Amino acid sequence: MVSKGQIPNSQILIATIASIVAAGSYTTLAGLLITQFAIDLGWKAATVSAGVALNMLLYGVTAPFALILMDRYGIRPVAIGAMTLLLVGSAVCLWPNPLGFNLAWGLLIGLGTGCLTMAYGAHMARLWFPRSVGLVSGVLTAAAVVGQFALLPLWTAAMTRYGWQAPIIGCGLLTIAATGLNWIWMGEAEDRRQDRQGRKVPQQPLFLVVGEVVIDLLRYMRRRPFWILVLLSLICGATTNGIMWSHFTPAAVDCGMTVEAASFVLALIGIFNVAGTMAAGWLADRMSSRVILMVVFFGRSLTLLWLPLIFWGAFEPQLVVFGVIFGMLDVATVPPVIVLSNRVFGRNGAIVFGWINAFHQLGAGGMAFVGAHIRTQLGSYDLLWFASGVIAMVTALLVFLDRYETQDGRPLHGE
Repeated sequence: MVSKGQIPNSQILIATIASIVAAGSYTTLAGLLITQFAIDLGWKAATVSAGVALNMLLYGVTAPFALILMDRYGIRPVAIGAMTLLLVGSAVCLWPNPLGFNLAWGLLIGLGTGCLTMAYGAHMARLWFPRSVGLVSGVLTAAAVVGQFALLPLWTAAMTRYGWQAPIIGCGLLTIAATGLNWIWMGEAEDRRQDRQGRKVPQQPLFLVVGEVVIDLLRYMRRRPFWILVLLSLICGATTNGIMWSHFTPAAVDCGMTVEAASFVLALIGIFNVAGTMAAGWLADRMSSRVILMVVFFGRSLTLLWLPLIFWGAFEPQLVVFGVIFGMLDVATVPPVIVLSNRVFGRNGAIVFGWINAFHQLGAGGMAFVGAHIRTQLGSYDLLWFASGVIAMVTALLVFLDRYETQDGRPLHGE
């Protein structure tokens, strides 16, 4: 039984899931909005490109700083502060002004989502579920992808019926609900954490916190496993977010599919991410993380090489199979990478994963840029899918470039 004044870890998990889903719901919304902006407001993609680019940048680099702030000032105030930024940003975006949208989407929503990324999930998994880090990391990673992809058909339907403001309002409502859960449950969670540690982390001026993050990063960069994980994450981002967030829907339209059909396939990817990521997390607690990463990258390679062979004409049943398989493998790399980060870097594992995730976004942005030029120059995305498949296949071997030794120099068990 749970005594008065104490909450079970399941409620902490629910509040964390709600936060990550709410933040994730913003991350893929820009591609949907840009299409409708052109119809309703006459805006070109370039009109909001600065805000979209800044959003992706801050989504990647904010996480390590946010995790340090959570250690110093508490999880609840930082999480609620992040969601307040999301709500304010949403309100500004409802006003159809290009400058306002670029500033709000890029700065406010970029910072807000960056505080509640998968690195936040890794931090919560290590803090509250140390015996099941892989599994819980898988659940929280799946929550991020549910927010990113599984809600897209709902937002598409809402936008079609009520206009481009509707999905922004929907994301805001999710954020309000998540804020309430954090207010109710995360305060007591913070008290329990401090009681368990027997001390409070001394608060420091913000500039010292930022300096500490940078100094720690320089220390991590001296270790070989950091750069191997960075390389894996760069390629992971390039072969997932970099092609799916930006190019799947335009490629589908090129082939004669509707936006709704493309959103359905992306939703399948989001839904089956739950099973795939949780399975990868469960396995990461029990077997070699390197083997899991090898299998995932190799399987992803085969699906990407298959895609241009079935991506033609109208909507085909094979695309449903693609959505299911790619969804199972899409973010299944995250739990084993989190496990390796925790074991190699100890209590700083979540922060290290935050930096690794920033490079993941860098890879995604680079591939999004390259994909746009491939489409412009060749008139087709086929080369993008083939190149992504070949890169993923090579990465399946790069996993074994390091033994991922612990801080005391011992190799990992089972590695």
